[in-house]
Amino acid sequence: MATENVFDLGFDVGKVNSKMKIHWRKGLKIALFVAVFVAVLGPEKHTGDHLKALARISRILRDDAVCERLLAAPDAATALALFIEEDDRR
Repeated sequence: MATENVFDLGFDVGKVNSKMKIHWRKGLKIALFVAVFVAVLGPEKHTGDHLKALARISRILRDDAVCERLLAAPDAATALALFIEEDDRR
């Protein structure tokens, strides 16, 4: 999201600690849930920066071991620390 009230690129992580919801559609059982979500905010004048940040996040999430660690994280602070650690490592 670009806004004039943000002066630098910001990043935060949230972790949902709820049970998976099962939905039925056309006879198929579909499990839909979100365990970890990422928010990226950036200044309106730097519209490309958030895309670069999302690309970096995407590269981190391609690693199955990282995804397992994110899912096992007890809270959002731990998940955020994991993202930062992985970004620094790359």
